[in-house]
Amino acid sequence: MKILINASNLKVGGAIQVATSIVNQISEKENIYTVLLSPAFLNINFDKKSNVNIIRVDYPPRFNFFGYVPDFDNIVSDSDSEVVFTVFGPSYWKPKVKHYCGFAQGYYLYKHLPFFKNQGALFKLKLSLLSSYHRFLLKNQVDDYFVETQDVQVKLGEYLGVSKQRVHIASNTYSAFFESYKKGEVSRVQDSNVVKLLTVAFPYPHKNILIYKEVVDLLVKNTDKKFLFYITVPEDYYVANFEGYEEYIINFGKVNNSECPALYDKSDFMILPSLVECFSASYPEAMYMGKPILTSDYSFARSICGDAAIYFDPLSASDIYNKIVELAMDKDKQCELIAKGMKRLSDFDSPQSRFQKYINEFKR
Repeated sequence: MKILINASNLKVGGAIQVATSIVNQISEKENIYTVLLSPAFLNINFDKKSNVNIIRVDYPPRFNFFGYVPDFDNIVSDSDSEVVFTVFGPSYWKPKVKHYCGFAQGYYLYKHLPFFKNQGALFKLKLSLLSSYHRFLLKNQVDDYFVETQDVQVKLGEYLGVSKQRVHIASNTYSAFFESYKKGEVSRVQDSNVVKLLTVAFPYPHKNILIYKEVVDLLVKNTDKKFLFYITVPEDYYVANFEGYEEYIINFGKVNNSECPALYDKSDFMILPSLVECFSASYPEAMYMGKPILTSDYSFARSICGDAAIYFDPLSASDIYNKIVELAMDKDKQCELIAKGMKRLSDFDSPQSRFQKYINEFKR
């Protein structure tokens, strides 16, 4: 079978990690692949494989109601591709063959969350217009969809007005880099006077990492332990937003997925105060690396982590502070969370099984 994997529209964030993992899972045993990579993959190299043709392309035009992209259509024709799989949409392109598209835009599905109620009128207007436009593209340029949880499967069907049978589930997961780095070994429980908390995230507003400044203020004032927050944001964003907090909020800058296992390894806990998600790979990554999880008390997080996390109100610095301190003082709870996280990993696809789900559906 000849398959085209489309990552031409991806720019930043977890989508890059997912696309990279998918391409790395391609084996030379069967099928022929053409892969379209956007400029965001400029510094990411892939092993050469005899059945994979990687083509680096410019981003497709963002305003493209009819989905006509001649250069991409020519690539499909020249490669005789039978199926196009856009890793995450909208693709801004309507291929002339069967088109599958991943979806992970929580902004359109979780508008009931407090994050949206706290936004201004201009933000809400822009979001409404963009949501309507992207709904049009997704309905008219895609045949079937892939999502990462059952909750999103239901909500996407309602959002697009399509049947559940057209929305397939392949969960996000840790990448193969974690398997080669750690090989399933559970990390030690935190046992130091310095507690290190890791957040691997691009600083979108909904990631809510600016609240760490308020949390640090409380920790410095009320505890003897030293708490360090490790973040991965562009350096200019860090300089502009965390002046005066450099001792407690340490930036590793933009990191490739291959570098993430080492960051988890040097951390004690994973923390994610996100205000809206469809799925975050940080959850299974932390579980795989044996790191206790602290995260937002919202349904998107509970549906993924279950009893393998400590939950807080992400809009309350005091609640985040309290949960961090409680966990740091409770080594039995840390061990319990690590064990439950390792057990819960079986609920997620592995990088290999996720990729095979895609292929099985394409063949079907």
